[in-house]
Amino acid sequence: MTVKDVARAHEAPAAVITVVYHSVHGHTRVLAEHLADGARRVPGAQVHLVEIRAEDVTAGRWHDAEVLALLDRSDAIVLGCPTLMGSVSAVFKAFMEAAFTPFTTQAWKDKLAGGFTMSASQSGDKLAVLQ
Repeated sequence: MTVKDVARAHEAPAAVITVVYHSVHGHTRVLAEHLADGARRVPGAQVHLVEIRAEDVTAGRWHDAEVLALLDRSDAIVLGCPTLMGSVSAVFKAFMEAAFTPFTTQAWKDKLAGGFTMSASQSGDKLAVLQ
């Protein structure tokens, strides 16, 4: 896990925004960084950039209590990953499965949410990934 704080540390945050992404070739990372940079321009926003990496997955399971706690205290969560073979990447899917408990307990129900994806092909079922 890599968490990069992109906010001004001396200000009390008006909103905590966390961008969580997985990137295979770096393209999704560029989008995530631009999203975080744009969010940082909101006065008082505290922005976190969290990269989900393959080495964070052990025996097919992703777990990082620090990231889940950060998402619990975030006001907005933006999720991004590449579209591979018409679906999310395997690493991002492992992260999504780890987020199952907060989802089913409605721990994140009052948060703003967003998502993005990209692929090298013009089709590739990106809409299915976003749904």
